[in-house]
Amino acid sequence: MNQGNSKLIFRNLEISDRQIVDRAVQFADSMSCQVSFANLYCLSCKYNTKICISDGVLYIRQGSRDENLYEAYLLPMKIPEKYCESMSAHPPDWFHRAIEKIREEAHSAGKLLMFFGVTEDMKEFVLKEEKGWFRELENRDWADYIYLSEKMISLKGSRLAAKRKAYNKFMREYGERITISKITADNIEEVREFQKIWMANNNIKTKEQQSLFFENKSINIALDFFEALGLEGIVMYIDNRVAAYSYGQPVTDKIFDVIVEKGDYRFPNIYRAINRFFVMYCCKKYKYINREEDIGLTGLRQAKMRYQPELLLKKYNLYEHRERRL
Repeated sequence: MNQGNSKLIFRNLEISDRQIVDRAVQFADSMSCQVSFANLYCLSCKYNTKICISDGVLYIRQGSRDENLYEAYLLPMKIPEKYCESMSAHPPDWFHRAIEKIREEAHSAGKLLMFFGVTEDMKEFVLKEEKGWFRELENRDWADYIYLSEKMISLKGSRLAAKRKAYNKFMREYGERITISKITADNIEEVREFQKIWMANNNIKTKEQQSLFFENKSINIALDFFEALGLEGIVMYIDNRVAAYSYGQPVTDKIFDVIVEKGDYRFPNIYRAINRFFVMYCCKKYKYINREEDIGLTGLRQAKMRYQPELLLKKYNLYEHRERRL
């Protein structure tokens, strides 16, 4: 662990970092899917994710998030003192010191500083603490959709009547033919084979193609290290064949991040079913469900809005003013 005022030294994210990252995220009480360890690790190839742990602070750099003018980071997170080796209490100005270290690191690479995926409360905090250094830009495409888990299970109320009706229709047609199992070492190869078929059927030349490529890569990484990453998931079988699967990971003890959900479109309303079953089997002890962002895809945005989110977790990018760098 780096100590003192030494320069930040970033390295590749390793699975062995999971415990320390989880503790920092839990301490920060974040609801954002972007700090889920499985997301950080499985998408590290896409975003060139690196980490540094220095003076009891976790730094995460994602250098491929924006145009070449900026070096992109997540906001620094404090690691609880009891988990920091040879670490005294964090000084009151630890956050400002951390920002200064990041700024120095970005400038040494000839870049301006950018913070990606900043939630609204933290955005206000940064702008207050670091007066005049940043301009803000809301990134609607990266807002997280947050739902109450009990509503995702019950589907009660007039606003969810269409979802309830679709689920009931699916169960009338396929209910007796369905088997649900947790994802384990015994069936994970079946999930992998289903994902290959799903990808082949959906890998069409649209603006989603690159997104699908990286998603597929991250899914295979997740399946390779499912247990080590702390993932939980289910497989839905229809007539003893995989028809859908879903998996995710707790972010904190009150919110669960649903990372992936895939179904066979030959079964109408299958996504209504896998959605509800997953929450029932894996998420009901968590108050909130984070179903992540829509990345600006119109169809995905409409689908997520139809489930009536309890909260749209706004995200912002904070860009260092060019004139402050000069």
